[in-house]
Amino acid sequence: MNNQQETNSVNDFINAFGKALSTSDNNIISTFYAEDGLFLPNNYSTISKNQLDKAKGTFLKKRKFRIVYEISEIVVKENLAFVQAVATATTTELADELSVTVSSRDYFILNKIDNTWKIYRYMFNNFTTEQSASWKKGSQAS
Repeated sequence: MNNQQETNSVNDFINAFGKALSTSDNNIISTFYAEDGLFLPNNYSTISKNQLDKAKGTFLKKRKFRIVYEISEIVVKENLAFVQAVATATTTELADELSVTVSSRDYFILNKIDNTWKIYRYMFNNFTTEQSASWKKGSQAS
């Protein structure tokens, strides 16, 4: 592939990852990670692919999650890709329907393994947060 094709492939990969996160299917999400891949979330400990597999999506099972990435830069160097993006993620707690929307700066390092892009490192830091309560059917505001 030429560099433009690789850039397009990386763009498609990140968008597919966002869609997988939005489905809350941990079995699919972990397939985006290299075996030695790490997730470095804002305000949490580093999580390995193995830990993601063991967690079975417990975070996502209790929440409705939707994320969209706006990619600002992709740099491809041989079997590595570096991606900067801004993400907008909305998390809704299923128990009380409280929604939180967060914008973050996201940084991916991808490694091409057997002709397939995989996440080697993924980190983000939040820069805005909005909360809103959705009233359940039949609830009234006081």
